[in-house]
Amino acid sequence: MHARATQRPVEALDWFARGEQFDVVLVDRLMPELDALEFANALSNTPKLAVPPIVLMSSLDSEPLRTDLFRGRLNKPVRASRLFNELVAILSEAASGLLTPIHLSPVAKAAPRAKANPLDILIAEDHPTNQRLAVLVFERLGYRADVVSNGQEVLTALERRHYDVIFMDMQMPEMDGLQATREVRKRWPGLKGPRIVAMTANAMADDRTACMDAGMDDYLAKPLRLEELVAAIGRCSARPQPAAAEVAEQRSATAAITIDEPFDPKALAALLELLGGNRWNLSSLVTLFLRDTPIVLETLQRAVAARDFKEIRRAGHTLKSTGRDFGARQLSDAGRQIESLAKLESLEPLGPLVESALAGFAVASAQITAWSRDDKQAQAAK
Repeated sequence: MHARATQRPVEALDWFARGEQFDVVLVDRLMPELDALEFANALSNTPKLAVPPIVLMSSLDSEPLRTDLFRGRLNKPVRASRLFNELVAILSEAASGLLTPIHLSPVAKAAPRAKANPLDILIAEDHPTNQRLAVLVFERLGYRADVVSNGQEVLTALERRHYDVIFMDMQMPEMDGLQATREVRKRWPGLKGPRIVAMTANAMADDRTACMDAGMDDYLAKPLRLEELVAAIGRCSARPQPAAAEVAEQRSATAAITIDEPFDPKALAALLELLGGNRWNLSSLVTLFLRDTPIVLETLQRAVAARDFKEIRRAGHTLKSTGRDFGARQLSDAGRQIESLAKLESLEPLGPLVESALAGFAVASAQITAWSRDDKQAQAAK
């Protein structure tokens, strides 16, 4: 790998202007002449330039990530392992043959829906794969959304700027979605505060009630469905009011699941449809899922050994949600049961469930890779 470095962002812009090509750009948040936002905007406004993925390096870890400009973020001081993982994720997308250079487009090119109902949107979601999926779906609808990773970062983001609506995950570290919502309603009461829409894989009636009692206005069950998201966005222009009566009855996340097969390939086709048929975006999500799930599984194993039920519950919730999105039925079901047992602080049955989750991911990984290969060959034959 060959790298070029400069302390002057203007010099880097000159490299691009001379036609030099790069696979990825790492940019510091604060630089002389231009900061990272100004630099990324300058690249996006360069005529006929295919902009490579840009990764932001910043010590401001609570700052919302501008997903229209940056592919990812590395918190400073940058750890070698995190840098390696980030580069592998980006370059493996390129190796898949589905990655094309990003042509950044301004918000002015938003879809008609976004023009008719412009909104400043904040996504609160701790898992990178779910973050990326939410951002891509909103982009399909013509919206640019900022992203934070926990409830405390939600509060910091609101102190910096106004948001019309927050799409809030429930299970987040440091401060979960319910705690964050209560704090938002306390600090920004009434119409001073944003509309808050819950996004959660927990779809029990009690979970919806807890969301509304905390002060949320609407509720979306994961995996996201485009028509339900569009309906929720349509309600965002109205005066915030509880929308529990408007939400259709969702299937129970804790109901028993009969698993005929550990993997459902139809889920990937559904994801592709949700992304408007954009195979590059699906490829980037698959890369994140295959990269991050082993980390969650390792965290789960450490948490079980340490009897850390809070972390066990969080890991189980993540596996349940992302596994369902990618058709990993066995992984998702194991995550669901792990989450339920962690609530009861019961360790005894967890061992077999952790093994089931590991096996389920191994099956899903092989099946997803095969599906992606077959889909690529089918597209090439057309």
